[in-house]
Amino acid sequence: MDLIEKLVAGHRYVVERKDILDKLTEIMSNDDSFWDNTQKIMSFFNTELRGHFALEEKVLFPVLRGVFAAPELAMLETIEKEHGPILAKLEKLKSLPGIHQENPSKKERATIIDACRELLLELCNHAHKEDVQLFPLVRTTLQPSEYHELENLYFKFLGL
Repeated sequence: MDLIEKLVAGHRYVVERKDILDKLTEIMSNDDSFWDNTQKIMSFFNTELRGHFALEEKVLFPVLRGVFAAPELAMLETIEKEHGPILAKLEKLKSLPGIHQENPSKKERATIIDACRELLLELCNHAHKEDVQLFPLVRTTLQPSEYHELENLYFKFLGL
């Protein structure tokens, strides 16, 4: 699997995590299961999302800035700027369980689920944009030597 395939696979994983969110919705009235699943989805968002964005920002985007022309750079900048608002939604989401612990209610659980859905929707839209706009450009624009450099930076990023 090459780097772009790995990034696309990461996007598919995000979409597949919707099952956890659906499960949360089904068991809203059960505190024990709700918190178990809330922790799973919080962990997913915090670990996977931050790791994926770090990989793009520290490895992929810098290489692309060196090879893309002006129109592609504008698209890359737009995509990269989406990371900030998505991470802001994550920070908001991370604060909600504390509010629920202070005032446990079905309404507060629903607020957490709604925030998860909102974050997941924005994340899926972002991933789709990368899949259909950015990654095909990467495949057609990068020369084999540039792609090799990208893969080497990726392995360095992973500490391999």
